[in-house]
Amino acid sequence: MATIREKRPGYWEVREFVGRDANGRALQVSRSVRARKKDALAVAAELRVHPTSRDEATVTVPEMRAM
Repeated sequence: MATIREKRPGYWEVREFVGRDANGRALQVSRSVRARKKDALAVAAELRVHPTSRDEATVTVPEMRAM
């Protein structure tokens, strides 16, 4: 399920859970959208219908936080 959050007015982050890595850590992809909330919801719906494969998400959430 994709989630959205408004980072600041007019800037949205859309995140989608894509699975777990070999160690059981959550993998997710993130898309930034500079538009209206309606456009961010459309991106979220697209990620639900056509999720990015787990193999394409090569960075884990903890690794991303460390960057």
